[in-house]
Amino acid sequence: MLAHKDEDYQELETQGAILGFNIKIPPIAEKTMSIAPGDRFFIYTDGLIESTDSEGNSLGTEGLLALLNRHRRSANIKELEINLLTELKSNYGLDSFSDDTMFLILEVEE
Repeated sequence: MLAHKDEDYQELETQGAILGFNIKIPPIAEKTMSIAPGDRFFIYTDGLIESTDSEGNSLGTEGLLALLNRHRRSANIKELEINLLTELKSNYGLDSFSDDTMFLILEVEE
């Protein structure tokens, strides 16, 4: 996911296989794009979007995008992390995850 400064997050379209998914010769896909200070990347494992709430609803890609965009104006990436985890726990009831779950937030600096 990528959010250019002061814009919504959007999913980056890529080709290739899922990282670490039974690949003997991993394909390499390259994507070129312009980035600028303030742009943020959100990289995650599938365990995050496959997580389900107490009613069995999964977060999904659309839910993750909505969650990120609700908090895109967070002052810094630490605040964004806290806001995301707080909402995942309170609104989605995700206190624990059934699959390996990781996310990484990167912000382009000047």
